Amino acid sequence: MLQALQVILDVQEMDIKMIRLMKLKKDRIKELNNLQKIKDDLSQKTHEKEIEITELKRLSGVGEAEIDEIKEKLKKLESQQHNIKKVEEFNALSQEMAGAERERSAKVQKLSD
Repeated sequence: MLQALQVILDVQEMDIKMIRLMKLKKDRIKELNNLQKIKDDLSQKTHEKEIEITELKRLSGVGEAEIDEIKEKLKKLESQQHNIKKVEEFNALSQEMAGAERERSAKVQKLSD
């Protein structure tokens, strides 16, 4: 009789271990699913940031092109300024150059931001 009870206790102990293992397996599967969700979320965010970086690079290139155009305009105005003989024309060109310089500074500031 004692032998039979020992067998039953051994079986119950094995059942308890199996139940614990099944619970542990279920918990690990939940953790894996959570990790997969986090990984997917991070992948999506990475993709969004890459798109954002590409757009910022494009905007930066456009801004730099605009700054180059303003620099060319300033050079052209400076060369015209040397050929001017009237004070009014000289002053008008100087004002136009100052405006172009302010525009260039604003674009540089915007690009740096």
